[in-house]
Amino acid sequence: MARTSSVSKSHTFSVRSADAETAPSAPAAYAASAGSRARDYTKERPVDNATFEIFRRFHSYDRTALDARIERTDDVGEWRRERVSFAAAYGNERVLANILIPKNAPPPYQVVIWFPGSYAFDLKHSDGDLPFSYYFDFLPRSGRALVYPVYKGTYERRVTLRGRNEDRDTVIQWSKDLGRTIDYLNSRSDFDKDRIAYYGFSTGGSSAIPVVALESRLRAAIFLAGGMQTDWPTLPETEPINFAPRIKIPFLMLSGRYDFSFPVDTSQRVLFKLVGTAPERKRYVLFDNAGHIPPRLRRDAGNSRLAGSILGTRAAPR
Repeated sequence: MARTSSVSKSHTFSVRSADAETAPSAPAAYAASAGSRARDYTKERPVDNATFEIFRRFHSYDRTALDARIERTDDVGEWRRERVSFAAAYGNERVLANILIPKNAPPPYQVVIWFPGSYAFDLKHSDGDLPFSYYFDFLPRSGRALVYPVYKGTYERRVTLRGRNEDRDTVIQWSKDLGRTIDYLNSRSDFDKDRIAYYGFSTGGSSAIPVVALESRLRAAIFLAGGMQTDWPTLPETEPINFAPRIKIPFLMLSGRYDFSFPVDTSQRVLFKLVGTAPERKRYVLFDNAGHIPPRLRRDAGNSRLAGSILGTRAAPR
């Protein structure tokens, strides 16, 4: 089952999984070559606290009226799916969100908020089947609510970015979208405002690192296929190295050994070390036979324990 890695014998685990993709030589070679070109994070340092407080102000917003609406409700087997919208924290836009509410547990529900990978920037609609749902559908089955916001630039809210300044502005809008999502959840009595967690996939565990560091109402975070960027730095107001050390909540990182986007040594382990959570409250699980896409997460004893170790207890399913 698990073989302890030499990196951190207490909190880094190497796992073989029959469900993981077989690691071919090409991704392994690419990962090795990418590592040789990667940024040298040993030569970089996060900004000091005074500078960080200036960056924090870029992401702040006024708590104006939500003007929330339930746009549609569907009965989907083991859960109820609500499609809601509420006023964004900028412009005259509205944020859409899909909420999967379990049928097998009573409210108030523990909530896990999903942040998708880069595929969401190319798709036009979020009102049908949700891509990669097999990475999060075990959550409503386990009695937790899953919230899938449509962040700025994704699905129906696609935009064309023309440079680094617009890239920065979009990440700042993600922070505000996450904040407004939590504002909405807190406006309802069927969600537990003290048990809200974050679950990011790929982009959600890399470029979106600032949104996790800045949102004080999150109680835990899971990064699936995440890591530090291996290419050129982004603008400092949203550069992940300035934000990862400010993440202090319980933290779980699930990664593939042959991830060509975020190589183990030059990206994954760099992020895990940078995250500011106390060592006894963070965990890094490395799937031996997986690439960028780790094995499917099922509702089995192993994954229930893994999620529970970070998310904590929830209402027992009926």
